[in-house]
Amino acid sequence: MEVITMDITVKYRMEGHERGVNWAVFHPKLPLIASGSDDKNIKIWKFTDTKWTEADTLRGHFNNVSSVIFHPRLDYLISNSEDRSMRVWDLNKKTYVEKITKEVDRFWILAIHPTLNIFASGCDSGFNVFKLESSKMPSTTIQNQILLYHDKKLKLWKAGETDKRVLMEFKTSSKSILSGVKRIIYNPFQNTGGFLNFFIITDVNVGRKVYYFYLKYDNKGGVTGADQVLEFASSAAFISSNKVLTLTLSGSLVGYDIANLNNKFVLELPGVSKDALEAIYQGPLGKFICKFKNEMIALIDANSRKIIKEINEITDLKYVIWNSTLTLAALVTKNNLYVINKNFEILTKIKENCTIKSTCFDEQNIIFYSTNFHIKYLLPNGLSGIIKSTEMTNYLMMVVNSTIYCNDALQNFKNERFNYTECKFKIALQNKNYDEVVNILKSGSIYGIKAVEDIKNAGFPDLSLKFVTDPKQKFDLALQSGKLEEAEAAADILKDKTYYALLAEKAMMMGKLAVRIILYKSY
Repeated sequence: MEVITMDITVKYRMEGHERGVNWAVFHPKLPLIASGSDDKNIKIWKFTDTKWTEADTLRGHFNNVSSVIFHPRLDYLISNSEDRSMRVWDLNKKTYVEKITKEVDRFWILAIHPTLNIFASGCDSGFNVFKLESSKMPSTTIQNQILLYHDKKLKLWKAGETDKRVLMEFKTSSKSILSGVKRIIYNPFQNTGGFLNFFIITDVNVGRKVYYFYLKYDNKGGVTGADQVLEFASSAAFISSNKVLTLTLSGSLVGYDIANLNNKFVLELPGVSKDALEAIYQGPLGKFICKFKNEMIALIDANSRKIIKEINEITDLKYVIWNSTLTLAALVTKNNLYVINKNFEILTKIKENCTIKSTCFDEQNIIFYSTNFHIKYLLPNGLSGIIKSTEMTNYLMMVVNSTIYCNDALQNFKNERFNYTECKFKIALQNKNYDEVVNILKSGSIYGIKAVEDIKNAGFPDLSLKFVTDPKQKFDLALQSGKLEEAEAAADILKDKTYYALLAEKAMMMGKLAVRIILYKSY
């Protein structure tokens, strides 16, 4: 057996650990190396072409450190240990900010996906795949622009532009890798006119607070205004142009006059205890949507303090998205999307086999939503389809002028134009716009059995007749549309007396003179 030998030049010999080193890894971008040792410590090393230095030591594990890995985008490091814990370290603060433990299992190995924002960790009983932060950026649509939170800054992204305008920095007290910002809610009853009136709701990592913002901005880049903490609350909604409502952590509904935030009021619902409420969501003017702990969803009038209508079939509601006129809303659960009108009536619903990642309306009231590897659409009448397949998850922020604005799983911003033809075709069918349907069909961009079914179901069987060649399908469509000559021609090809009998019955109903001939053929 031939043994291949080669010379290896030792460039550095880094000494500093007191016991054996189990793992070493390079930073993907910076001249750094991290090492984990049986001395229970993690060391960070800096290096150049000529020398190395020990930069930091991270202490906290109580047993051997088995593996370490750098976060590819953020200043964090993840470590596994035989002390049955996995920890996430803030490299700036030099302390761990997250700790995951198991009762029995020791943690051994770490890996990161080369393109997706996911990690894997191996332990005694198997391995776990996990994410450390949310890929979805908190955002809301304000006419043809997006208000979003990214890199600890509030930014404004206008349709047709690639640059995002920084409005202000906003840092939470989060000690976690998560930003702490859960949701942004804009005042839908206010015209912009250079003013932004919105909430930021933070998550459990920073104590669940509602921050109210009133900002004024100009075309020269100037921004004035400030934020103010309203309540320790889990959710909030605007009920008018000058009133907001919060659901406090104790379960009370507390409202504010935004012209004077010192003016507070408590909204009590007759017959409803504080312990029954779980979350509130934006509703039409003077109303709000309430999720109860028993999973009931209700539309409530804030003035009369009465429940207007209840929905019991929606379980585990995640969020509510309204169109720009507050006439249609999408109620989104993990796998289901319900479309309702302002009277809280369910118009249609769709179920996905995988998680619905994001949802938004466009200017034509088409609902767009994303799943793991698709961007899809849904019309209020239930017609739906796929816009495109994607290599990774996209989180939709806004759809306007046939352009999708979103961020991907790596938090890269994207704006892409897409083909609207199938949507336009189904909208034309929905609106019974015969001329538009014909024009789209003539363009040749819509075809196939599914298109024929859509045309038929929309009430245009005579039109779908022109796009089928199968004699049985042609007979059925011709009979439905009253085209007896085409139906007879198809029956002649099929040569089955059953079809002639059906044709004779239809002809007698229509009072056609050719009934005698058709009856003769059926015997």
